[in-house]
Amino acid sequence: MIEIRIDATDFARWLRRAGEQAQAAARQVLGQGVALALEHARTTTAFKDRTGELRRSITRGQKSTWSHWLRADAKHAAYVEYGTKPHKIEARHARSLRFVQHGELRFRRSVKHPGTKPTHFMDKAADAGARYIDWNMENEIARAFR
Repeated sequence: MIEIRIDATDFARWLRRAGEQAQAAARQVLGQGVALALEHARTTTAFKDRTGELRRSITRGQKSTWSHWLRADAKHAAYVEYGTKPHKIEARHARSLRFVQHGELRFRRSVKHPGTKPTHFMDKAADAGARYIDWNMENEIARAFR
C-alpha cells in the first residue's frame, strides 16, 4: 500500500493570519475614507458660510464595524445640498421684508426668490471617501496576502 499525505496545516494558519490582517487593514482604510469624506464635507467651498452652523452640524457615526454614516443636521442642509425651486417669500412677523439690492436698501411685502442651485456637497464628500476606499482597499488586502 502507498499513502501520500498532503498537509496544509501551515497554509491554513497563514491564510487565517492573512485574513485577519486583511480585515484589520480594511477596517483602517474604511475609517480613513470616512474621515476624509467628513473633512471634505466640512471644508468644501461649494457654499458660502454665514454662521458656520451647517459646517458644525456635519458629523460622522458608526452603526457597526462595516457601516458608517455622515450627517448634516442643520435645518437648511437639504436646501443647500439639493437646491430650491423658485418660490415666493412673504413677510410673516413684520409688515415688510428688508434687504439690500444693488447697494440700495429695499422694503417689500413679498419677493419672488429665484431659487438656488444644488451644491451636492455631501454627495461629493461621499464620492471622495469612496474613491479613497476603492483606491486603498485592494492594495491593503493584497499586501496582507503577500
